[in-house]
Amino acid sequence: MRQPPSHLAPASLRPAFASPLARLAGVAALIVGLSSAAGAADHSLTDLRFDLGFMRIDIPRMEVRDTPLSREDITAILTRGGPDIAASVARLQAATVTIPEVIATQSLDSVSRVTRYRDLSLSNITAGVIGGLSVGAIEGTASEKAAGVARVRIGQTTAEALNLPLIARVLTSSVPDPSAVAMAPIMRSLAYRDFVTDLPEGKGRMSIDRVTLRDTMARPSKAPVLTAMNEVIAISERQKAAGGGDKLPNAADMASVGRIFGFLENFEYGVGEAEGLRGESDGDAGKGRFEIARIRFSDQAQAPGFVMSGLKIEVSPGKMSIDELEMRDFSIRNALRAAIEMLERGDATALITDYKRLIPQLGTIRVKGFSVQDPEPKRPQRGKPPEIFRASVKAMEIGFGGQIDGVPTALRFSAEEFAAPLSANSEEQGVRDLVAMGYKDVNLSWLADLAWQRDTERLDIKALNISGKEMLGLTLSGQLSGVSKDAFSTDSALAQVAWLSAAAQRVSLVVQNLGGFEKFIAREAAKARKQPDAVRREWGMLAAVGLPAILGDSDGAKALTGAIARFVARPGTLSIDLRARSASGIGVADAVGVMAAPKEIFDKIEVQAKAE
Repeated sequence: MRQPPSHLAPASLRPAFASPLARLAGVAALIVGLSSAAGAADHSLTDLRFDLGFMRIDIPRMEVRDTPLSREDITAILTRGGPDIAASVARLQAATVTIPEVIATQSLDSVSRVTRYRDLSLSNITAGVIGGLSVGAIEGTASEKAAGVARVRIGQTTAEALNLPLIARVLTSSVPDPSAVAMAPIMRSLAYRDFVTDLPEGKGRMSIDRVTLRDTMARPSKAPVLTAMNEVIAISERQKAAGGGDKLPNAADMASVGRIFGFLENFEYGVGEAEGLRGESDGDAGKGRFEIARIRFSDQAQAPGFVMSGLKIEVSPGKMSIDELEMRDFSIRNALRAAIEMLERGDATALITDYKRLIPQLGTIRVKGFSVQDPEPKRPQRGKPPEIFRASVKAMEIGFGGQIDGVPTALRFSAEEFAAPLSANSEEQGVRDLVAMGYKDVNLSWLADLAWQRDTERLDIKALNISGKEMLGLTLSGQLSGVSKDAFSTDSALAQVAWLSAAAQRVSLVVQNLGGFEKFIAREAAKARKQPDAVRREWGMLAAVGLPAILGDSDGAKALTGAIARFVARPGTLSIDLRARSASGIGVADAVGVMAAPKEIFDKIEVQAKAE
C-alpha cells in the first residue's frame, strides 16, 4: 500500500512526528546548494536562514569541502523555481559537507513544531545525488496549547543515493500521463535507530529500535506535489475559518484533493523493516502496552505484502498475542485510480453511488499462534475472582479471490485448533451440556473452501468441514450449477433471485465419530438411568425401522437408512454421496418439495452410502 511522505501531506493527513525524517530531503537539498561555492574550494558559512513559507530553516554553521561551483551559481540554484529547478539541482557537486546543527521551525493548524538535526554529514555529492547522508541525532517538539508538548528523539540516521533532482521534479513539475513515465529511485536506502516519542503530560511513549527502508521510487504526477499540497492546506484553512460542518466540498476543492491522491499513485515506498517496537499509554481508558518484534512491508510488484511477528498487547487485565500475521496480494491500486478519477471530475455523488469501484483488491490474511484472555464482563461473585475468558488458535487463514465489483467469488477460511476452556458457570445451555458430558474445553478446526467458475457458471464447494477434538468431524462438498454473475451482485434482491435459480449437481457428506458420540450416549443413558449399550441398541433400532417409514423403500432410501442405522449401532465413519440424475440438477423447488414428500426425492438422485 502506498503511503505519502509526511512532509508532503496536507494538514488533514500530517502525523505529528513524521515530519523530522521526511524533511531531511529538503534540508539536504539546501545544504548541498550552499556547499557548492568556487571551484574545488573549502568554505565555512555561518548564520544561514531560509524561509520556505510553511517552514523556516536555520543553519548556524556549515563546513564545505571541495565544491566547484561559484557562489553566484549557488544563489541562482537556490532562488530558481518552477520546472527548471531539477536541472539546476543536478549541477550540485561537493566532496563533503558537515553541519553541527540544522533547526527547522514550522507552525500550522495551531501546532508549533521545532526539529533539530545534529551532526549532519553529506558525502560524494555528484550531479545532485547525495552518495551518503548521516545525521547524528534528531530531536523535535510539537506544542499545542490544548494538548501540551510532545517530544520525539531519533538516534543515528543514514541514507544512500538520495536523488535530489528527481525529488525536485516530483515536487515542482508535472506530466500529462504519469503512467507513461517509468518509476525511478528517490533513494537506495534510509535507516535510523532509537526512535522515541513521548506524548504530552506523560500519557504515553512509543519507541522503535531500528527502521530500514530501501528502493523508494517515484515519478511526477499530473500536478506538482507542492502546488497540490498548498491547495489542500488552503482548503483546510478555509474550512476551519468557516467553522467546519458536513457540507460537501465543491468541485474545485475535490479536484485539489484528487491531485494529492495522484502523488500516492506515483510513489512506491519500496521494502521496509522495523524491529523492536514498543509502546505504553496511561490515559482515561487505563494503562496499556504493546510490543512488536518485527515488521516487514513492501509494495514492490515482485514481493508485495506485510508480515508482523511477535505482537503482544496488554490492556490490564486483558492480554492478546500473535506469533505472526501475514497479509499478501492486497492492493489499493485500482481503487485509488477510481477515487482519483471521481475527485478530478469533482463528482461527489459518484463516491457514494459508484462505491464498488472503491473497494480494494482483497488478498489473504494468515495468523499463527493467536491467543487472548479477558475477564468476563459480568460482575464476579462475592469472594471469587472474575472468570477469565481464554482462547487460542494455532493457525488461521482467510483468503478472497475473483472479485466482481468488489465482491469475492472465491473464499478460503480455515482455522487449526481453536481452543477455549468451558465454564461450569456459563449461562449458555450448549456450554452447560458440553460440561455435563465431561468436556473441560473445546478444540475445533474448520475449513471453508469455495470457488466460482465464471466460464461454466458453477460453484465448487471444495470443502466445508468442521471437527472437534474428541467430538465429531463433519465434511461437506459438492457442486452447484446455474450460478450466474448476478449471484455476487451488491444488489441483494438481484443476488437472491440468482441464488434461487441455482441447482445442486452433487452433495457429499462425511460424518466421523471422534469420541463425541460415546460421550453423548453416556449422557443420555445417565439421564434415562440405562446402560449406554442399551441406549445405542434402541437408537439403532429406531433408525432401522423409523427412517424407512419416512424415506420409503426405494433402493436409494434403503442404502441411506441402512448406512445410518449401522453408524448409530457402531459409530465410526458415515459417508453419503448424492448425485442428481438430471443434467439440470436439483433446483430450489425440488428441495422444497422434499419437506412435503421426502420419498419422491429418490426418483431424482442417485445415492451411495456406507458406514465403517
